[in-house]
Amino acid sequence: MISDFQPKVSSLSILKVLNHRCIIEAMENPERAAFARRLNELCDEKPDEIPPAYKGRQVALATKFHVTPNGARKWLQGDTYPAIDKCIEIAKWAGVNFEWLMTGNGARRPGEMYPTRAIAHVAEVMMAMEPEQQYKIAQMADLFAPPAQDNDGDAANSPGKRASGGQ
Repeated sequence: MISDFQPKVSSLSILKVLNHRCIIEAMENPERAAFARRLNELCDEKPDEIPPAYKGRQVALATKFHVTPNGARKWLQGDTYPAIDKCIEIAKWAGVNFEWLMTGNGARRPGEMYPTRAIAHVAEVMMAMEPEQQYKIAQMADLFAPPAQDNDGDAANSPGKRASGGQ
């Protein structure tokens, strides 16, 4: 009976009432949909741990991250984001940058920010240093770098000028 019908509307739905008829349409959130695509890509990269989509993926993901299969399904379909602690776990498990996982911005993997592993290592070590130590390392790097050219094509001032931003 139509009078018994009580539509439920969640944050994922829009309720439209036209001529006394209820039409419920899902609203897609582009950011969550993009997150779901990235999460599915990461799962595809780990076939030994996570089965293909629609072949047990949500149960395997749920088991891996200690959530319900329904919760994992919502992540994989872009209905919800995982809790922040789960997002951190997922990023570590997949070996990707947290920012990339959540937004798609930045480098996918930590080493992809730099052209070589050596440069990535130096950057990682420097990030743990105090600013004064970082400045000293930058000055030392200037000693090995080819001279920078100014706007007139002349060599820029002495080493250390580049590390201090020319000040």
